[in-house]
Amino acid sequence: MATTEPGDRTGRAMVAQLRAMGTQQVEVGLLHGPTNRMTSRVWTPEEVQAALSWLRRENMRGCNVYVRPVAWQGFAPVSAGIVLVDDLTREGVAQLHRDGLGPAAVTETSPRNYQAWVRLSSAPLAPALATQAARELATRYGGDMASADWRHYGRLAGLTNRKPSRRQPDGRYPYVLLPTAAQIMTAGQAMPMREAGAAVLWGCHVCPLSVVVRTTALAPTA
Repeated sequence: MATTEPGDRTGRAMVAQLRAMGTQQVEVGLLHGPTNRMTSRVWTPEEVQAALSWLRRENMRGCNVYVRPVAWQGFAPVSAGIVLVDDLTREGVAQLHRDGLGPAAVTETSPRNYQAWVRLSSAPLAPALATQAARELATRYGGDMASADWRHYGRLAGLTNRKPSRRQPDGRYPYVLLPTAAQIMTAGQAMPMREAGAAVLWGCHVCPLSVVVRTTALAPTA
């Protein structure tokens, strides 16, 4: 495995996000500046770390760098059991924590704009089911419905958000940060966690997928 220097904040943030997402493979996508052309590579987290210098260089050249988990059922792509909730406010992320649905990872993609990776299952899920869950999460917590599907890209921490609308008055682009739960849950917002955990979302009084999510995780292939 490639290593990151102790002072390399980009490397530390990237490694921490990938570790928190907890998948064996990820797809890294590079959206190329004015051409709006996406190229992608499927890598292990260790391979992403080894490509850090190249990713940083491409980012400085104007590429937006994204990541999404990868899982397979035979030769068919399936949900890795984790979905993105995009374009959340700080309060939306804090509410996820208060409801016992603390995300596996949260990135601050620009000042006061957040993306949350929410773990649905430790096993792969059918794409339609994961999409329905992502849409329920986006609806309940104020996320972007256009990004609510089973394998939407999120930004990779440690690099910059090169979206023109996010350019700061001094001409620089904001770094994609990896805030901790403590930083999200400010003293004025902190509340006791609900013991129900994921049942808050998946309870039958909220969503009829409760039993389905617990019983239809895809079985591993022989």
